Amino acid sequence: MERTIEDARAGDFQRMFAVVAPLVREEWPDLDAAKVTATEGDLDALVTLVAAHVDRTRTLVRRQLLELLDVAESRSKEKLGRSLNGSAKKSESREIETPQVEEVIAAVRRLEAFASDEAKRVSAKMVPVAEAKVRQNLWVSLFMALGLGMIVGLWLNGGRRSR
Repeated sequence: MERTIEDARAGDFQRMFAVVAPLVREEWPDLDAAKVTATEGDLDALVTLVAAHVDRTRTLVRRQLLELLDVAESRSKEKLGRSLNGSAKKSESREIETPQVEEVIAAVRRLEAFASDEAKRVSAKMVPVAEAKVRQNLWVSLFMALGLGMIVGLWLNGGRRSR
């Protein structure tokens, strides 16, 4: 079942590629526009291109591209709705458009994915350094952990003694 949903999304991506391509170039401005166009809307080819360019995982890039597809679809539906309703009222056309909820959610998801990647990157650098320091000073680390545990235990147990 999951594979058919994925195939449908890839088909949607290829169908909406003309609308998604400018969003891709906006998201990654230093990505070669000719290479983006050369993918001809093939989601896997574009995922490979972007993942190699930004040094991110293919899964993360695929998620970001599908979020851009969602943004493009919502913009297309909005334009279609406007054309079906005829010309907008003058007061409506003067109003400043607020960001759509889907666009905000997509932006939050992109930020979440970025923060997750950055946390993994920093953790990959910091954990080995911390492990090396602990191994160099094993007894000091052990006594510090023991002392901290004892202090926290006494602090937590202190509230229970007042009967």
